[in-house]
Amino acid sequence: MLQQDQETFNILLEAVSEGMIVVDNNQRIVEVNATTEAIFGYNRSELVHKELSILMPTNFHKNHVKHFDKFMKKGKKRSMGEATDIYGLKKTGDIIDIEVELNPFKIYNKTYVMVLVRDISEVKENEKNLMLKSSALQSASNGIIITDALKKDNPVIYFNAAFQKLIGYSSKEILHHNCRFLQGKDQNQEPLKKLRKAIKRCESCQVTVRNYKKDGTLFWNDLYIMPIINKQGVFNKFYWYSK
Repeated sequence: MLQQDQETFNILLEAVSEGMIVVDNNQRIVEVNATTEAIFGYNRSELVHKELSILMPTNFHKNHVKHFDKFMKKGKKRSMGEATDIYGLKKTGDIIDIEVELNPFKIYNKTYVMVLVRDISEVKENEKNLMLKSSALQSASNGIIITDALKKDNPVIYFNAAFQKLIGYSSKEILHHNCRFLQGKDQNQEPLKKLRKAIKRCESCQVTVRNYKKDGTLFWNDLYIMPIINKQGVFNKFYWYSK
């Protein structure tokens, strides 16, 4: 490769936000960018001329060879997200969740593959935590809802099974509606004034109100609300807990 071409290639290599690894048809690493070094913890000199498998957990090596050979025969691009449960191996020995895109290309009749890598470990961990929290909320014996304080009329965006069982309404009748429907025409209760004031001020509050099930049955509801603040410090949701 001419020096001018090499310089252009290096600029493009570092401009890519994902980790970029170029391998030959024998799966030997030809080039990597700085993002790849940051993701896997290796220096460039430790990766160039090594087999790509150095960046994979050992129990995936055998299957990887089969998949890579199959990919090379097809010679078609594989985008991010087409394959799931892909893992990378850092220099420290830590295994991380990654997304991979494969782009084959030819230079002087020799085939190479540009591998784009994205570390999604944090995303996967957040998804796992979200699933755990959602499962915990769904298994709770008390009614729980979450409303969107950034939208007009503070609509319900989440409810658990206990809440739905308690009131007897369908999902369509609950989601995207303000929960005042539970008071029906009984909207002038004194505790509701305290509740509305707390919502307006983005404050926590505890009240006991008269609510009504879908069949019209009255029940007394001990209701607790708590504002939820996101990572940016913005108040965006209310957590409602009833019993």
